[in-house]
Amino acid sequence: MRRLARLLAPLLLAQAAAAGPAVRDDTGRTVQLDAPARRIVTLAPHATELAYAAGAGAQVVATVEHSDEPPAARALPRVGGLAGIDREQVLGARPDLVVAWESGNPPGLLAWLERRGIAVYRTEPRRLADVDRAVADLATLAGRAPPPSRPPPTPAPAAVRALFLFWDRPPIVAAEDHVLADLLRACGAEPALPGLRGKAATVSPEALLAARADVLFTTDGRVLARDDASRTGYRELPIAETERTALAAAQRPGPRLATARAAVCRHVAALAPGATGTATGHTTPVTMPAAPPDPRRP
Repeated sequence: MRRLARLLAPLLLAQAAAAGPAVRDDTGRTVQLDAPARRIVTLAPHATELAYAAGAGAQVVATVEHSDEPPAARALPRVGGLAGIDREQVLGARPDLVVAWESGNPPGLLAWLERRGIAVYRTEPRRLADVDRAVADLATLAGRAPPPSRPPPTPAPAAVRALFLFWDRPPIVAAEDHVLADLLRACGAEPALPGLRGKAATVSPEALLAARADVLFTTDGRVLARDDASRTGYRELPIAETERTALAAAQRPGPRLATARAAVCRHVAALAPGATGTATGHTTPVTMPAAPPDPRRP
């Protein structure tokens, strides 16, 4: 018995030392804390929104440029932005948890933080369910009660072919692994260009027109319906500013995707065969903002 106790003692001590919260992030890595996080640094705007949605806003002590939602985040100190992250400023914030963006933050930076004993939770949502899970994970790591789960309704197939368009010169659309492709599926829409691999795909203007999507949603909050009489093949539907704001929330893979989803589902339902009250609009070229959305600003 004494020998067994000696053999088990290291294991028991290790378990006691690792008694804090533990979760698996979007990359499958285990994130283990000794105690609930008290000081959190977020390295992407959507990561900031996730932390606040988890009820951990009071524990966020620093973030990056463009973290403007929720409004309370605008007053947080900045540790970097599009030009890079200042490592020393991150260390100076004394975080016990960093919430990062796997494909948007330099992997060398994240490894450097971990070598200094800082836990890193990597986000990379590919499905709507990943967003909800990340919110629950961060609540667990911050010692907060996870928000109640809200099972989404199962949409009826709408027989509407749709795409999310990031940019049109050349056309760049959301591909199968992007959360926005999952959002369209959640509204019952069919992908107008099925089988595109990765998170985003560049297609030719001819391929975009040949896809004959019933509707294009743009990440600056516009809705473009197919119009064979238009020289561009699409016409912009007039929508209220509140609806445009809701659709623009799709720019970030965070909790406001629920708002974007509701707006997208309304338009998909309105365009479904047999629907009444389908919106009409005027002919307009398919143009995007003055500069393409930077992939480091979700």
